[in-house]
Amino acid sequence: MSNSIRKCRFIACKHKDKRIDIDNEPFVKEGNRYYHQDCFELKKSNEWKTQKTRDDFVRFRDIWYNRISKTVNFQQLMQILNDYVARGVESEYLVFALEYVLDHNMNLNYPNGFKYYVDRNEIKRAYERHKAMRAKEQHKDFKPLIQDDSPKFTVKPKRTGFQSIINK
Repeated sequence: MSNSIRKCRFIACKHKDKRIDIDNEPFVKEGNRYYHQDCFELKKSNEWKTQKTRDDFVRFRDIWYNRISKTVNFQQLMQILNDYVARGVESEYLVFALEYVLDHNMNLNYPNGFKYYVDRNEIKRAYERHKAMRAKEQHKDFKPLIQDDSPKFTVKPKRTGFQSIINK
């Protein structure tokens, strides 16, 4: 890289090659890190990650810690998760894939090894089935709200025959 080219350090950078020409482009320098100006604003606002994503990351981290390794490099693990979310992978799918790998006794020992499972078709199909079953369960108790404001009436049958004469 030449002296005027830097790399944007924002994990969800949408610019080509993440390169910043500091002579010609607006940028922000934070410590030793360079960011495109729009990337820095998005990073600070933290809008690119929802609360659900943050909760899924905590859940992913806890599962990894409890079931795979207590000595994992959490910074590396979070960087890998952030990279997948920045590329458009649902955080819920990442948690599902991790649980699927562990439940099916697949070999996973280090964070970078997770990339071999994220794109597996069997895990993607299982996730789609899981989402479909969850949606079905949520709609199972659905009852439409119909308000019936029409007047109610009942018909009392008129007695006929000999009994009608006696009961009067």
